[in-house]
Amino acid sequence: SIAEPSTSTQACISSFTLGARTDSRACNFGNSSRATILVRAPRVKLEMQAWVDVDGSAMLREGKVDLLIGTFDRLSPQLRRARLFDEDLVCVMRRGHPALASPTLSLEAFLAYPHLRITMNRADPGPVARALANMGLERQVTCEMPDYLASPFILAETDHICVLGARVAERFKALLALETRPPPIPLPISPFTMVWHPRMDAAPMHMWIRERITELAEQI
Repeated sequence: SIAEPSTSTQACISSFTLGARTDSRACNFGNSSRATILVRAPRVKLEMQAWVDVDGSAMLREGKVDLLIGTFDRLSPQLRRARLFDEDLVCVMRRGHPALASPTLSLEAFLAYPHLRITMNRADPGPVARALANMGLERQVTCEMPDYLASPFILAETDHICVLGARVAERFKALLALETRPPPIPLPISPFTMVWHPRMDAAPMHMWIRERITELAEQI
């Protein structure tokens, strides 16, 4: 069971800002973390903030957020970090999609159909585009969205393919007639981490929230 912080511990921080990358894994895990914290620490005002900064270092240094969760290409060496979990990426498409005619998704089919891409940082092509570029290939991205909330409904009604984290994809499959397949190209698995500024190392409420997020990650 998850321990509840003492009243004195909750009083140390009256509000807490959790920053989540705008990819589906971060938003999904961030929402689960928020629910856990709100139930166990009702006196704390918890804000969840989406962000697109490359590494988030400035946000933590300037106190705009208290804790970041997500995958990070670059981080300031002064920041603290803890690895939470790794997650595979899968291809999501509607049930009955022509690309599902065979048990495995071929590279030819992967490239033949339009793709839906979720990003708020268009300057970053993302791991799929980078992997394809290394092979001299390119996919057809005909739909870009700043968040993932509407994506399952678009996928269910079109022939678009979307590459998402496996856990979020399973939630989408529980809601709509969607199917998943492993991607036909090797994609890197990035560690999903939480990051904070060292000045918060010994802050009681901050420590308590980090412990709860770690416990939640271990249950996934």
